[in-house]
Amino acid sequence: MKSKSTALLLTLPGIIGIAGLQYLYLGKPLKALLWFFTLGIFGFGTLIDIFTISSAAEAHNTKIELKTIRAKALQN
Repeated sequence: MKSKSTALLLTLPGIIGIAGLQYLYLGKPLKALLWFFTLGIFGFGTLIDIFTISSAAEAHNTKIELKTIRAKALQN
């Protein structure tokens, strides 16, 4: 399970140009590279992420939970 607060804290360095850490944390390396090389899509993406990254972390957690539930259901 990924923490929403950790994802948000990893978004904040994007304000000074170290963007993409939040996506590495959430297991999205290609998006992390895009954010890193474009400085968080020229800063706008990072500002948007400050408000939306917690829902991205929640979506990641939901996806993992569903995979676990499906795997257990298939074992039975």
